[in-house]
Amino acid sequence: SYPNRTDIVSTYLDLEIKHSKNKGNIRKVFDKLLARENIKLKQIKFLFKRYLEFETEYGSEKDVERVRNKAQEFASKFGNDEGESDSEAEGEDEGESEDE
Repeated sequence: SYPNRTDIVSTYLDLEIKHSKNKGNIRKVFDKLLARENIKLKQIKFLFKRYLEFETEYGSEKDVERVRNKAQEFASKFGNDEGESDSEAEGEDEGESEDE
């Protein structure tokens, strides 16, 4: 189904962010996508990265902190793999994650 297709979700998010005047609706989309039961770790990482980018650009410090806290909750729920996504998302430079 479509929520499992990251490319389609990414395109939808891009369109919503570009054209929506109500940023609260975009937050609801992110929250709904992250609340799915059958979500994969790769999708979680992708969504949190995009969510953090969105909040950094359009939200307040409080919104950014809320997304970081949610990401940490997911990290503790799914193990240490998610922690990599958090540190990548926090370090606004995407090239930093290649030092493995």
